Amino acid sequence: MEWSPTAVSGPDGKFTINDLCTLGMKLTARKDGYESDSHEYIVSAGSSVSIVMYKLGEYIVSAGRSVSIHMYKLYEYIVSAGRSVSILMYKLGEYIVSAGSSVSILMYKLGEYIVSAGSSVSIDMYKLGEYIVSAGSSVSIVMYKLCEYIVSAGRSVSIHMYKLGEYIVSAGRSVSILMYQLGEYIVSAGRSVSILMYQLGEYIVSAGRSVSILMYQLGEYIVSAGRNVSMLMYKLGEYIVSAGRSVSTLMYKLCEYIVSAGRSVSILMYQLGEYSVSAGSSVSMLMYKLCEYIVSAGRSVSMLMYKLGEYIAIAGRSVSMLMYKLCEYIVSAGSSVSMLMYKLGEYIVSAGRSASMLMYKLCRQKCQHAHVQTSEYIVSAGRSVSILMYQLGEYSVSAGRSVSIDMYKLEKPVFTEEPLSAAVFEGGRVKLSCKATAEPPVTQYDWFKDGNILTTEFTTSGSDLEMFPATMDNAGQYVCRATSPGGKVFSRTADIIVKGADATDTCDENPQDLVVELPPTCRLTVGGASVTSVNVGRCSKEPCATKAAPDKTGLCCGPSSTRQLHVECAGFNYDVNQVVACGCAECDNDNQVTVTGEVLTGGVSSSGVYAFYDGQRYGVSDDRFTFEATPQAGHISFQVKSSSFMPRQVTLDVMPGVTEMFVDVSLTPKPTPKVVDPKAGGELAVESGLPTAVSVTIPPNSFQDENGDPVSGDVNVYLTFADPRQPDGLDSAPGELLSSTKRARLACCRRLVSLHWWLKIPTAMRYM
Repeated sequence: MEWSPTAVSGPDGKFTINDLCTLGMKLTARKDGYESDSHEYIVSAGSSVSIVMYKLGEYIVSAGRSVSIHMYKLYEYIVSAGRSVSILMYKLGEYIVSAGSSVSILMYKLGEYIVSAGSSVSIDMYKLGEYIVSAGSSVSIVMYKLCEYIVSAGRSVSIHMYKLGEYIVSAGRSVSILMYQLGEYIVSAGRSVSILMYQLGEYIVSAGRSVSILMYQLGEYIVSAGRNVSMLMYKLGEYIVSAGRSVSTLMYKLCEYIVSAGRSVSILMYQLGEYSVSAGSSVSMLMYKLCEYIVSAGRSVSMLMYKLGEYIAIAGRSVSMLMYKLCEYIVSAGSSVSMLMYKLGEYIVSAGRSASMLMYKLCRQKCQHAHVQTSEYIVSAGRSVSILMYQLGEYSVSAGRSVSIDMYKLEKPVFTEEPLSAAVFEGGRVKLSCKATAEPPVTQYDWFKDGNILTTEFTTSGSDLEMFPATMDNAGQYVCRATSPGGKVFSRTADIIVKGADATDTCDENPQDLVVELPPTCRLTVGGASVTSVNVGRCSKEPCATKAAPDKTGLCCGPSSTRQLHVECAGFNYDVNQVVACGCAECDNDNQVTVTGEVLTGGVSSSGVYAFYDGQRYGVSDDRFTFEATPQAGHISFQVKSSSFMPRQVTLDVMPGVTEMFVDVSLTPKPTPKVVDPKAGGELAVESGLPTAVSVTIPPNSFQDENGDPVSGDVNVYLTFADPRQPDGLDSAPGELLSSTKRARLACCRRLVSLHWWLKIPTAMRYM
C-alpha cells in the first residue's frame, strides 16, 4: 500500500469531523487502487498519515501536538488534565469501581464487566480497540470502520456524519452547528469547543477534588449550585416529567424513567435507546449490546440496580441494606399507598415539608372523589368508643339528617393466585405463591404439606412459600390456607416433584396411552396385521425441569420424539403422528380449553336446554354442547339451565397443559311447585313417597318488601334434597362439597344435607 504525501486543512485552518470521515473514505478508495479527484480542500499533498492524525488531534484537543500527545490530551480533557494514562485509568477506576485499586486490578475489574475478565491492561486496551475500531487495521480502514459502526456501513462518510448530526440535534444543520448545538445542550451555548471539553472534564471527574466537591459541582451544573440534595432531586424530577405536576404524578413519572416499575427490561432499555440515540437502531441489537457492555447480558433489573448501586453510589454500605433502602424508598413493595407516598416524598421531593401538607396533597390527588363509608368508622378497630361514636355522629347524622348505617357482610377469602404444581432438581429452588382477597382483608396465610401444617423452618415471604435448597423430603402435596374474619378457605393442591441431582429430566420418558379410533373404511398395518385403532400416545404436559436449561421456566412435559404412521382409507390417505418419547419442552401458551358436555335427561327431550359461560349462551344439539373457555385459578365454571329441569352449576378442575375436557351433566326434572301464602306461612317437605326426612318451615309474614312491610301474593316454592350417598344427587349440588379434616386436608363431606330453594314471588317482594 502506498500513500502520497498529503496535508490536511479545513475552514479557517480548522479540520472538521466531516473532513476526517471524508478523508477515511478517500484513503480507502486509494488503497483499493482507485484514483479519485484531488480534494485539496480536504487532503492536500505533503503530509503523511501521521500528519492526518496530527490534524485530527489539532481539532479535538488543540493543534501542534503529535498523535501520541493528541491521545494523551484527549484523555487529559476527559478525566483530568496533566495525568498520565496510567493515573487516568487509576482515577477512573477510583470513581467508578471504588478507590484504592491498582491500575492492573482496575483494568482487570473493568475488563471483567465490559469485555470479559482475565486480560491484562495491555490485553484490555487491545480488546477495547478490537471492539471499537478493530485493532490491527490501517488508519484508513480504522477510520472507515469507525464511521461504518457509528452510522451504518455503506453510506459515504459525509452522509454518515450528516445522519449522526440529524439524529442528535436535528437534520440539516452543518457539522459546525451540530457541535455548537451539542455544546449548547451539554454545557450551555456560547462556549468554544476547547472550553466545552475543559468544562466537560471539570464537571465529570474534576480530578483532585474530593467526592463531596465532585457531587456538589455535578449538582451545581445540573440544577444550579447551592441547592440541597432534596432540592436537587426535586429539580431532577422537574426536568424529567416537567415542573408543576402533582406529587403523585411526579413520583409516578420519576419511577417510570428510573426503575420503570412493572415494565420489562426490554421496554426499559428500548425507552433508554429511544431518548439517547433516537429510534432507528434495531431494538434487539441495541438491548443486547447495551446490556452486554454495561451490566452483562441476562441479568435482571434487580441485578442491574445492585451493580449500579454497588459501584457508583453505595461505597461502604452493605448490599443488603442498599437493596432494602432502594426498594423501600423507590417502589416501597408491600407498603400502603399512603406510606409509599409519605416515604417517597419525604426523602426525594418533600424535604422540609410537614407531613400534614404531604398527606393533604396525597388525599387531593388520590381520594378527591372518594366517598367515606360509615362502615369505616363503625368497625374502625382500635378507636375508643367515644371517638367511634363521635365519628359516627359526624358522618352519619350530620346535624339534622336521618341516621343511616352502611352495613357489610363478612366474606370468606377468594383466591386470586393459587400454588401450581412444579418439578425441581435436588438442590434447586421452588416457590409457591398464594394470594386471596376478602372483606375484611386476609389476616393470615398458613401452608400445609401432606396434611401437616408447616413451621417457620421453611423460608416464607408474606403469603409465599419458598424452599431452597430443595431436598427429596420437600416432595409432596402442598395446600395454602387463607384466614380472615369471614372464615378460612383452602387452595387447590400443588404437587411438588423433586428429582435426584443425578437426573437430567423430571419428565417420564414413556408416553401415556391415548387410543384413537380410525374413521370408517380406514386401516393401519401394524406388525403385518390390519387394525382400526392406534395408540398415538401423549405426554402429561405437567410442569418440568431439565438440566439442559436449569434456569429456564415455562417448560412442560411434551413430545421429544415422534414418528408418522400412514393410514390408508377408501378414497384417501393420511398420516398420524405417534409420540415415541417425552421430555421437557416449551409449554403450549394457549390456555384455551375446549369443553364438550353431554346432557343426561333420562330419556326426556333436551330441547330448550342451554349452557351459559361468561355471559354467553350455547345451545344443546343431539344432547351435546361445546364452547371455548379460559381457566380462572385452575377452574372453569358454567351453568346449564332449562325451564323444564333444575339448573346445574358445574365446576371443572383444569390441569396445566390440558386443552380439551369432557363432562356429563345430569339434569333433574323440576318438581311440582307448592303455593305458599306469605301471611300464613307453611311447611315444605321433599316429596319422595317415603316418610318425611327433610322439611322446612316458613314462618308467617316472612316475605317483606323493601320497606320491611309484610306483602301478600302467592309464592311458588319447590325444594329438593341432595343425599351424599347418591352420587348423582350430590353432583347436582351447586359449588364444591368439601370439608376440612383436623390436619387441614380437603375431603369429601360424609354427612351432608343440601337443600335447594327456588322461589317465584311477586315483583314487589324483595326479601325473605
